[in-house]
Amino acid sequence: MSFTPSFLDEIKFRNELSDVIGQYVQLHRAGSNMVGLCPFHSEKTPSFVVFPTNGSFYCFGCGVGGDVVSFIMNIENLDYPGAIEFLARRCGIPMEQDEKRQDKFQVNRQRILEMNKEAAKFFHSFLYSDEGKPALDYLRNREMKETTIKHFGLGASPNSWTALSDYLTKSGFKPYELTAGFLAGAKNDRLFDYYRNRVIFPIIDLLGNVVAFGGRTMGDDKPKYINTSDTPAFKKNRNLFALNFAKVYATDSLILCEGYMDVISLHQAGFCNAVATLGTAVNAEHARIIARFTKNVLLAYDSDNAGRNATDKAIAAMTELGINVRVIELGDVKDPDDYIKKYGAAAFKKKLDGSSGRIDYSINEILKKYDLTLADDKQNAMNELTDYISTIGDKPTREIYSHRAAEILGLSTDGIAKAIEIKTKRHFKKVKSDFFDSEIRKKLGYGDNTNPERVKFSDVSTIEERILGILLIRPDLGKKVLTVLQDEDFVTAFSKKLFSAMKPYLEEGRELNISADSLFNAKEQGSISRIMASRLKLIKNDSEVLEADIKLLKEKRKEKELNKAAEDDYEKLGDYFEMLKKKKSK
Repeated sequence: MSFTPSFLDEIKFRNELSDVIGQYVQLHRAGSNMVGLCPFHSEKTPSFVVFPTNGSFYCFGCGVGGDVVSFIMNIENLDYPGAIEFLARRCGIPMEQDEKRQDKFQVNRQRILEMNKEAAKFFHSFLYSDEGKPALDYLRNREMKETTIKHFGLGASPNSWTALSDYLTKSGFKPYELTAGFLAGAKNDRLFDYYRNRVIFPIIDLLGNVVAFGGRTMGDDKPKYINTSDTPAFKKNRNLFALNFAKVYATDSLILCEGYMDVISLHQAGFCNAVATLGTAVNAEHARIIARFTKNVLLAYDSDNAGRNATDKAIAAMTELGINVRVIELGDVKDPDDYIKKYGAAAFKKKLDGSSGRIDYSINEILKKYDLTLADDKQNAMNELTDYISTIGDKPTREIYSHRAAEILGLSTDGIAKAIEIKTKRHFKKVKSDFFDSEIRKKLGYGDNTNPERVKFSDVSTIEERILGILLIRPDLGKKVLTVLQDEDFVTAFSKKLFSAMKPYLEEGRELNISADSLFNAKEQGSISRIMASRLKLIKNDSEVLEADIKLLKEKRKEKELNKAAEDDYEKLGDYFEMLKKKKSK
């Protein structure tokens, strides 16, 4: 969705960056800038810097950066238009109508939301029709109460190829809107419904909008679940099922499950802080969303191998953001839904109270692999346990688990403690070495996905970034620069892309709108913020420095062109001698 530059400027002017970020992060003055603990990764020493002079932020720890719109997109889990709308509401500016859009087939978020609302009504109404009785019986057989069904807005889809499509097109929605919203597909210019003969679970965001759907088969049909793919209104990696309800109860903790049915059963049993991911493993985005509402998570995943793998991934993602994780062991029962049905809410509450911390869980998972009555197994268990405990950063905690390991294994505490401390020194020496190696590689551009050519052209990319950094913070110098600097003067593709995007702004002496129209993705915005941050550290960012760097860039470019021409000539000469050899051999 496009907005006029004047509207975006007004949004940024009325939403001063440090004020907006200050509502989420405790900021402290550091010279002309402000610093705080990064809200996007776990840290003890502040590496998150706000630059009020040019309205940007950058985390030197995790590389996230951008402007006020980028920040709201990340912290509030919104897409670009959603973040603009959020900021407009925050400062009381009416939303600008998108009159610039030319493509009649482009579908905006609001239109998808309106369509989803109609679809949810259709599904819910069908559930209570005569044709929907099998689906209603299915839910009742799963012990769902009437109040629960209505609370979650559950529904059902007809066993028809076009029932929903017909309803929505008659309601004024266009075929391309149905396909964009993942409610229907199209073949030979004819629509067909994706959700057929399924129980429907509406996915509702924190503002109460129906953003997507999940559909579960009532039999053995494959796939078992159909979930909405990403649309203009929905990103599955940025949503959690039932968080719209659970957020009210999340202060103490959230219970994280695998499926819709688990969450609904837990809510019905009184555990209203339960949520689930939407067909994906927990990732950094989910962890960031969770961290906004609570610092304590109880994992209630399935007890099978897939569930244990998902538990390990969830622990890693959430620990990274400083979330305390405990694991609920369900024993011989597959999932929370079955557990509630078999043993009841009181028994599940005991499971919550007796849940294992992440370290206890990991130790128990190690011990499950071995028979400690066998000497070899005991040796292997000791090696794996001491390996794991040695990675715990806190010394008192290591000592606690040294004692526990010795007790479990029936070995001396001193022997286990010494083994752990030897491994700890080795482990953290490697961690330190890896960190410095990583920092050096980062400086040289290794692992830079936004500008992978930084490594290949390290000398040139450094000059390019110096030029772009000055222009980003001193756009008033841009108009003159445009007379001597062209896209083709840049060697790396990302620098070329950035300079090309900056040109209209430089022509008018305006700062680049980093987040405008989502021209740059999140990682690219972080790279742009890093380039700006590097220049803002320096005192001299004037035309003299800029002209010298442009001259140097052009010289380097010419040098590379000459080298390339020489290589080409050498190759041609080689081909010529090869041809002579062949002629001579005939």
